[in-house]
Amino acid sequence: MNENTQLTTPQNPISLLSGQDMSGIDTEKLSKLMELQERWEARQTEKMLDDAMANFQASCPSTIKSRKSDRGQFASLDDIMFAIRSTLADNGLSVSFDTNTPEAGKLTAVCHVMHRDGGRFCREVTVPVDSAMRANDTQKMGSAISYAKRYALVAALNIIVSDHDDDGNNAGTKTITALQSDELTEMLFNAPGGTLEALLEWAGVTTLAELPSAKFNTAKKAVAAKMTKP
Repeated sequence: MNENTQLTTPQNPISLLSGQDMSGIDTEKLSKLMELQERWEARQTEKMLDDAMANFQASCPSTIKSRKSDRGQFASLDDIMFAIRSTLADNGLSVSFDTNTPEAGKLTAVCHVMHRDGGRFCREVTVPVDSAMRANDTQKMGSAISYAKRYALVAALNIIVSDHDDDGNNAGTKTITALQSDELTEMLFNAPGGTLEALLEWAGVTTLAELPSAKFNTAKKAVAAKMTKP
């Protein structure tokens, strides 16, 4: 071999057949080549998912525990999805959930993470259904589903959920509900660019989930006014 000759790797295994007469090719060799092609494509899909996840992790914002319960502060599933959905979309990622009951009193949520080029993986979390909760059976199951999906999502994407970091200045402040957050979010989709940033700056918060409930009506009117401007 000439010392100046360079070995090159084909873009994909099937490119080895480029320009060849397919009529006389050995079927066994063709079958093996197709298997190699399938493995190569699977690896490329896996690599694209890995790259997307690495980029997501590098830019994913943390979610603040803005909700209050008798067990302390927490970030709801809606809060987390609102915080990360644009970063997910920017990296071609999406999530979906399945739930099942592996045994009496237990519920499992499976979070599926999918990439636009076909890669996917899943993480699951099993939680007890709180029988001591003062609610009917449907509400108990709904609470368990939300809880399990939230933890499956956090586990799958390694999302950081943190406490308020405001030196206690907003301690005791009641924030808007998930339904109110969804209502504002829908309005913001139809508002001019920069409306969300202006709203957050006005309210003195970093995420919509932190918006004090006392400011909800004013915020809603302000966003509606932006929507009506030509």
